[in-house]
Amino acid sequence: MINKLQIVGPIRQMEAQIQTMQQMQANHDDIRERVDEVRSMTIRILRHQPSIQEVAEMQKQGEPAAEMIMKEGQKLLAEAPASNDDMSEEDYNLCRRGLAQLQKLTNILPAIKQLNGEVAREGRRAVENGLHSQIWKGLWLNEIPVALKVIQEVRVSRRSEERFIHEIEIWSQLKHQNIQPLFGIVTNLGPFIHTVSPWRSNGNLLEYVKRNENADKLSLLRDAASGLSYLHSEGIVHGNVTDTHAGVQHDALLCDFGMANVVGDITDTPAMTTLTKSGSSRWLAPELIFDDVAVLTRACDVWSFGMTILELFTMHHPWAECKRDSHVIRAMENSVPARPRDRPELTNEVWAVALECWNRAPGDRPAMSALVSRLQ
Repeated sequence: MINKLQIVGPIRQMEAQIQTMQQMQANHDDIRERVDEVRSMTIRILRHQPSIQEVAEMQKQGEPAAEMIMKEGQKLLAEAPASNDDMSEEDYNLCRRGLAQLQKLTNILPAIKQLNGEVAREGRRAVENGLHSQIWKGLWLNEIPVALKVIQEVRVSRRSEERFIHEIEIWSQLKHQNIQPLFGIVTNLGPFIHTVSPWRSNGNLLEYVKRNENADKLSLLRDAASGLSYLHSEGIVHGNVTDTHAGVQHDALLCDFGMANVVGDITDTPAMTTLTKSGSSRWLAPELIFDDVAVLTRACDVWSFGMTILELFTMHHPWAECKRDSHVIRAMENSVPARPRDRPELTNEVWAVALECWNRAPGDRPAMSALVSRLQ
């Protein structure tokens, strides 16, 4: 079994040497020699199960060994199809399997966010269809189930790819048990950008409670509130809080946060237009609909969280009696949703939280951190 110094030290040193040589425009053969050394060491580690376990243990102890091997392994897989070297099919498959095992042992995210060649789509039909998106099931590294979200408003281009990767790099820094991570994007499965995230075996929040009559709705709400509070503490506005933008694994996991702004930036479309086109009007705060200047804020998220409470307990979209968005907007002008009957789980305390979320004045709505405490 290899030890810490045999993994981290040499790879880190060789990476630094390669960077220095490139900056100094060193001889191409010298750079290639160093690259080959890193590559050979990566292959040796990923082919050897005890070495993978050692790397995972080092990661748990605070040494970023797994992240380094993930990065070098992804480079290796990306270069292999176009390379003229003698990397065998067996080596390729063993390295891919080694990366999958490393991810399962450490739960680290891909170091390189462009996942072309690493992800395959499964089945002939999407498992979920929205107005402007689809969800497909796929496999990352031929082993790890993932969700592929096709954003049909965003065509593949250098601009869209760079914008998404930039945002995913930022989101990758978020660490919270109620935030679903994004692995990266795929651009070679059709004309539209695909985002890649862990597969949610229980579907989204609304699907889950419909299938499980005895689901602990209050616990799921607490999870969603905790995740949203964390996003707000990091200066991030979700922008599209609904029960379908929260998944369930063991706990509720918020997903798709900030997506309206990203899509809007790429398509040169205001985020509000993106949201209304996607059918989100029922969850939107009134200031986003009626004010001349519509800006997504934390207070907008709080209003939408109130609608999520209603949706979770009724298992119907907000304003279910309104069939069209125009009817929803008319109803929103002077009222909030009525309290549903025959919902004993929707206690006075929880209904009071929803009503506070629906204060017309954004400044009068509670902070999500306060709602986390209220829902305990």
